[in-house]
Amino acid sequence: MNENPEFIQKIAPDFKTIKQTGKDLGERMYQIFWWVLHHKVHHVIIIGTDIPTLPTENLQIAFEQLSYHDVVLGPSLDGGYYLIGLKKPHQEIFINIDWGSNQVLNQTVCKINKMRLKAAFIPRWYDVDDQDGLNRLIKDLKGKRDKSIARWTRKYLGI
Repeated sequence: MNENPEFIQKIAPDFKTIKQTGKDLGERMYQIFWWVLHHKVHHVIIIGTDIPTLPTENLQIAFEQLSYHDVVLGPSLDGGYYLIGLKKPHQEIFINIDWGSNQVLNQTVCKINKMRLKAAFIPRWYDVDDQDGLNRLIKDLKGKRDKSIARWTRKYLGI
């Protein structure tokens, strides 16, 4: 999670933190899926931390779809994905992926298809990886009437 667990405890005191292990993003995600799914949890969804305006409906749809599918993906606009959900820890999904490239989603879907897993896709959304993403986020937040959306992000950005 964060190298500073005190920070997490301060902003989210009810959250349990688990130290990430692995040499790349895929290995770290797989390790989390493996750990959580081996502790009697039936569905696990991982989302990125760079999507503060993600509609809660997308999460609801993801959990619903995971009841009927092996994998759920939330495609991001940059060719990756902002959400992945699994019922079993399929390590193969995360191996030899060009993390950070615009091919992450395509490579992942190819692996899912090759493994003959049943996949569902939820609505696309944007993540904030660069200045363009930040500009979009600021514009998006300024245009929303509901000021409770991304409250901490708004505070940090002074919006």
